[in-house]
Amino acid sequence: ARRPGLVVATLSAYGDRGPWAGRRGFDSVVQLATGIAHESRRATGADRPGALPVQLLDHVTGYLTVAGVTTALARRYTGGGTWRVTTALAKTAGWLLDLPRAGALDLPPLPRSLPDDLAVDLHGPLGHTRHVTCPGAIVGAAPVWRTGPVPLGHDAPEDLGDRVAGL
Repeated sequence: ARRPGLVVATLSAYGDRGPWAGRRGFDSVVQLATGIAHESRRATGADRPGALPVQLLDHVTGYLTVAGVTTALARRYTGGGTWRVTTALAKTAGWLLDLPRAGALDLPPLPRSLPDDLAVDLHGPLGHTRHVTCPGAIVGAAPVWRTGPVPLGHDAPEDLGDRVAGL
């Protein structure tokens, strides 16, 4: 009432209703709680639950939140009103788990070729790899990869000291 036309967005782990409402959590924990970790174990034949190789719930829920806010702003612009956008990692997990399985592990590998202007070739301890180049640029600070992917534990811990102090 004090701020008509406000758009408010909330992103939480488990939502604002139900028995887990208000509980804190983050992507990997929600993957365990919703069964994604079990699905990963089942799909790969592993002995233990696994996590997705990316923080998929964080990314997708963030994108959905932005889409909701953008929609609310457009509706406010065209028709007024105050809007609330509510998203939850667990809801995104449920939505993803409800999608049909395409048998991704059984699909043939994607073509390994990339157009030369979109690719960078790297060599490292794991051999030759080809990657998609950075999609953007920062004037005076072009991204540089010195090596390809390395195995876990490859690099010794290092004190970055003054290099990060100015950030």
